[in-house]
Amino acid sequence: MTSARDLADRVHRRWLESNPFAATMYGVPGYDDLVPDESEEGRQAWRAEIGRFLGEADVIAGGQLTPAEAVTLDCARAAAAQEQDMIDLAGAEHTVTAMQYAGPAAFLAVTARTVLVDQAAAEAYLSRLRRSGAWLDQIAGRIDLRVQQLALDVETKTKDNVFVKIPVSVQYHVIPDKVYEAFYKLANPKQQISSYVFNVILGHVPKMILDDAFLQQSDIAVAIKEGLDDVMKTYGYAIDQALVTDIEPDEKVKSAMNEINAAQREQVAASARGEAEKILKVKQAEAEAESKALQGQGIANQRKAIIDGLKVSVESFAAAVEGSIPDRSNPSPR
Repeated sequence: MTSARDLADRVHRRWLESNPFAATMYGVPGYDDLVPDESEEGRQAWRAEIGRFLGEADVIAGGQLTPAEAVTLDCARAAAAQEQDMIDLAGAEHTVTAMQYAGPAAFLAVTARTVLVDQAAAEAYLSRLRRSGAWLDQIAGRIDLRVQQLALDVETKTKDNVFVKIPVSVQYHVIPDKVYEAFYKLANPKQQISSYVFNVILGHVPKMILDDAFLQQSDIAVAIKEGLDDVMKTYGYAIDQALVTDIEPDEKVKSAMNEINAAQREQVAASARGEAEKILKVKQAEAEAESKALQGQGIANQRKAIIDGLKVSVESFAAAVEGSIPDRSNPSPR
């Protein structure tokens, strides 16, 4: 009696002979010189042969089978039954879409891959293909049109020999009109973007000292975005943003930089304190000088008032005593 494995092999081989275009698409050698018989007689002959395979399967199923043989037999029966159903449905479906039963035209149509960006449309298309034959039951892949982000940490050395880690975030998306290029021209977009980011940073940062690298973060980000825009458009990707979010030197370098900064600020603070004390002393001296000047002026005014008072008294006395004349020969006091 024929074994389950032998029956399955014969069903599969005859299916490939009846569907040679499927064999070619799957890369199975030995069937490239065949053309399927699309005539009504050819289809009915193939259907009768499938019926005989199913009859053999029923006989084998009545015997003693191992679990592996039972699974093999079930798969062969299911494939044969599906092929028989597809032959019966071919006449009803050939007006909907030219697929498996359109001969070479179907082969050329399916080898030109169809790309659908809408998930519902893709599922509907796949459902239609499933009704046209099991060999079309496949989706090459799915493309996400949302904005995606790639985060990288690039380690390099500056011109003044400081090792730094530079976190970079690249936001990108697939251009809807270039889905085909995005899927078939580039196997790994993240690796391509990463390589270019590393190339740009390693070409810029080693030419800068650490302080300049901090100052030119935005320039580095612009260089990354501009370069990626030109490269990735060819593959159907648009770059939305390229962000250099930080520059992280070693912790010891950070500590040294903070100490230098603190010392510089302390120097500035000391200079400011000295200048303040100087200004305070100058102002105190100016105030004291002005105070003494005002004090001397007060004393002079006081003496002048006394002299003027005495003068008036003498003149009044002379006027009051007849014959007395004030002596003006030596007006200065002795």
